[in-house]
Amino acid sequence: VVYSPDSSSDDNYLAVKDEGAYRTSEGIEDAERNSVSEQKGVEDSIFFLSCFDIFEGELEAELNILEELAEEDGVHRQLGSCALEMCRVAAGEADFHIVPVVKEWDYATAKLIIEEAGGEVRTRDSKFPDCIEVVSSNGLLQERVEETVSDSFV
Repeated sequence: VVYSPDSSSDDNYLAVKDEGAYRTSEGIEDAERNSVSEQKGVEDSIFFLSCFDIFEGELEAELNILEELAEEDGVHRQLGSCALEMCRVAAGEADFHIVPVVKEWDYATAKLIIEEAGGEVRTRDSKFPDCIEVVSSNGLLQERVEETVSDSFV
């Protein structure tokens, strides 16, 4: 379960392995099944890219990726919560998500939610100490997004 407080969207996202992903703003009995978008190209896609300046060189790498995606007319958003951003991908409200510096507890639940909604998530060690890089998408954009990220954070 990923809870979004009233100050955000007041939605709750949940998934059960092999049972699907759901979103509700009321209660479990009102939950609606989630599915990822069918967007096939970066052009006109909506994406999340977390940009921070925690480690030396991190912000520069993130801004380079942001510039490349903006040149292809992708639309950038940032909520500030890795899990909620990933849940927006699972709900089909965004098409992909990139976060180069994150800990397991920040994305683990949302990973299952995206996968159960039909999306794809790739994790790998980041070049930044004790951090993980996460790239998630509707599945159709996964390879393309991973090409953009490629060696930026390893």
